[in-house]
Amino acid sequence: MKNGDPRSPGWIALRMKTFVRSNRNVELLTMLVDLQPISMAVIESWTDEQCMLATDWIGAEHFSASDNNNRVPACPDFLQAYRNG
Repeated sequence: MKNGDPRSPGWIALRMKTFVRSNRNVELLTMLVDLQPISMAVIESWTDEQCMLATDWIGAEHFSASDNNNRVPACPDFLQAYRNG
């Protein structure tokens, strides 16, 4: 994978250097997209990397719902169980 790919180890390592975790923000962000409610206890059990991937995916998914022409990465595996539909 290339470093510009959100799934590449290089991209994740670079992004983790600037990521600031906030479980409350992740919880609020999950409400922006078509996910089943995720409890704070579940979010707290996620690693920092999982929170970062969830935050980035939710942002891309939310912005793609309008006329924005942005690339949405695949939904992270750990969020698949919470997807509606």
